[in-house]
Amino acid sequence: MSQKHITNKMGAPLGWRPSVDTAGNENLWNLRSPSDMDVQEIVIAHYKTNAGEKHKTPEDVLEERGYNTKTMAQIGRGSFGIVYKLRRYDSKTEWYAMKTTEVPRRRTGEESMSYVKNELVVMRDARHPNIIQLMESFRINDRIYIVMELADGRTLSDYVRKDGPLGEEESRTLFTQVVSGVAHMHSLNFSHRDLKLSNVLLTKTMQVKICDFGLARISYLNNRGIRFIDQWAGTEPYMAPEIIRIRVRGPGYLYNPLATDVWALGVIIYAMLHRSLPFMMRDVDDDDKVAKAKERERIYRRQRRMVYPVSSDLDDQVKDLIEQCLDPDPFKRITAKNILIHPWMTENKFVNLHTL
Repeated sequence: MSQKHITNKMGAPLGWRPSVDTAGNENLWNLRSPSDMDVQEIVIAHYKTNAGEKHKTPEDVLEERGYNTKTMAQIGRGSFGIVYKLRRYDSKTEWYAMKTTEVPRRRTGEESMSYVKNELVVMRDARHPNIIQLMESFRINDRIYIVMELADGRTLSDYVRKDGPLGEEESRTLFTQVVSGVAHMHSLNFSHRDLKLSNVLLTKTMQVKICDFGLARISYLNNRGIRFIDQWAGTEPYMAPEIIRIRVRGPGYLYNPLATDVWALGVIIYAMLHRSLPFMMRDVDDDDKVAKAKERERIYRRQRRMVYPVSSDLDDQVKDLIEQCLDPDPFKRITAKNILIHPWMTENKFVNLHTL
């Protein structure tokens, strides 16, 4: 397959690139980007409430769809919207999570559904025991309602903050689940783009559930290959150097979002074992752009030189795994699938890659 490409400053192809890793996976050849889909293909139904209509309030719609609104309780709130837990009438014991968010709009007032569509498509298609499962989605007036399974424990961030640093055996057990979920996403050519401890939920039985797919993207489409992007996206302490470079060196640099996911995995396993992050910016005034730029430059140089403290108590194999995840060269960085067969990950057990 021959294809001509414009290259960026690092010589990487601009836009889509043929990928030998995913060639032959027939499921990928039929994928369409969510931006090419009509919103009705993803959001099941659109309701409008009115005092004189059948549905007078959003609660009327929820009741009609089988949700017991008397059980609704708010469990979270953020810039993304509000999260509730609630039950359905056809289930006496099972709880669900319902996230509601306003329909995003551009400055012109025009609806901008691309982020919502990306999130819903990833959750719909990436079915895996370690990925939070989408039950259904619908729209009421100008709000999107996303119903998901409820992870009834806490975040991995809370767990590490309270009980960390974690031992190698416990870290391996939890990290294997995290990587299994990410490897499954990557096998479908979805990138998460905001992997971090707080986006990993734990159930009461310590099962991992990856969540928050608002920045997720299809990173491979038809026969075009991996899509290199140039967006500043994610959470800074988990950002790979090729993302930090955008702010340090200026626009025009592209990166592979699948590889930056792996960098974030390296930060996650490091944090589990150390109860700290490998690359943390010093506190500087957000309004002091010069100081902020200097601090990013310092972090970027440390990332490129692989300068971060590692506990001497750790096994050499896990040190090697961290180094391979935090390799500053994204083309040499280990893949999520290969993390699962790394010697430290497979110690005393067999990893079945066919379950990904």
